Order: sequence, then C-alpha cells, then structure tokens
Amino acid sequence: MLLNAVVLLQSLTNGMGDLWQVLARELRNWGADSCGKFAAAAGLASTLGTLLTGPSIRLFGPRGHTVATTGCAAASSCLLGSATTDVAAYSALGPMALGSGRSHATSARIVNIGTSLGVPQGQLSAERNALNALVKVVAPALYATLFTFGSRRGMVGLPFYVTSCLLAASARCSR
Repeated sequence: MLLNAVVLLQSLTNGMGDLWQVLARELRNWGADSCGKFAAAAGLASTLGTLLTGPSIRLFGPRGHTVATTGCAAASSCLLGSATTDVAAYSALGPMALGSGRSHATSARIVNIGTSLGVPQGQLSAERNALNALVKVVAPALYATLFTFGSRRGMVGLPFYVTSCLLAASARCSR
C-alpha cells in the first residue's frame, strides 16, 4: 500500500508538464529560446542522473536511494519555485539530475512483491497504466488550478512548492 502511495505522489508531480514554461515566463521573463535551452540542459542532466540509478541503489539500498533521490527532486522544485534569475534556475539542475531515477527502485519492488504474491506481471502493468492514465487527467487540472490560485495571490511558484511537498510526502512514505 505504501509503495503505491509513493508511486502516486511521485506521479502527480508529472502534472507540471509544460506548465513550467509558463512559470519560467512569469518568474524569470523567459521566452521560447530560454525555455528551449533550459529544457535541453534539464534533459541532459536527467539522462545523466538516471544513469546513476544502479550505482545509487547499490550504494544506498532501494529505500535509501528512493528517499535520497526524491529529496533531491523536492529540493530542485523548491529552487525552481523561487528562482528569479537564470543562474538560480540552472542551479536546480544538479538536484534535478540526482532526483531523476527516484521511481525505479519503488517500481522494481512493486513488481517483486507482486510476483511473490502470484500477481501476473500483465496485471501489475495494467494497474500501473490505469494509475498513470488517471494521473494524466487529474494532475494537469490540479497544477493549472494551483497556478491560477498562486498567481492571484502573488505566489507564482506555488506549483513548484506543491510539487516539493508531494515529493517530500513520497519520501516519507518510502521510509
């Protein structure tokens, strides 16, 4: 049950989707060119960070890896929520990279537990896909609402802070 809560909380944060570009325009006055450069750097950082997943799991163990990487992702969201300069925004790439492999150990554990209980992998996959489909519908609406609510109150970075809180709750459930 807790593993599914971890996955749900981490998945909800994917609702940021392309909203981060709107936030970048509001927080840092970025246009398409700046957003494109940052997205390329974030993609590279996330790819490199994901390559560290195996060594990280061996070093910290599955739970330690999940807590550490989820904490890094939460820190990255906090940094991005308050970053009003390019330098501040790019400083979030380090923790973003380290947080990129956060769901791998949890997903592997769910499969291991399911298999040991005799749950077919197809059923596990179907349930995960159903959860992801639900998140893809709910999360963008949640983040759009957070952006609207935050903007009206002078808290444009609110979606980033909520992301950080969801990730912190996910890390707490991982312990």
